[in-house]
Amino acid sequence: MAIILIIAVVFAGIGAVWASSKNLSPMTWGVICFFTGFVGLIILAFQKAAPASAAKQ
Repeated sequence: MAIILIIAVVFAGIGAVWASSKNLSPMTWGVICFFTGFVGLIILAFQKAAPASAAKQ
């Protein structure tokens, strides 16, 4: 059970950092990747980067 939680946290961290680099909400994408894992990262890969003004609203 603990290993599943660790893996979910790792996916959340990766998703948050990657979303931040694309000017998307790191909190939102961290939660999405926490619950969906690799699928969330695949979805994030296809998201276009947001304009710089849209980040961190």
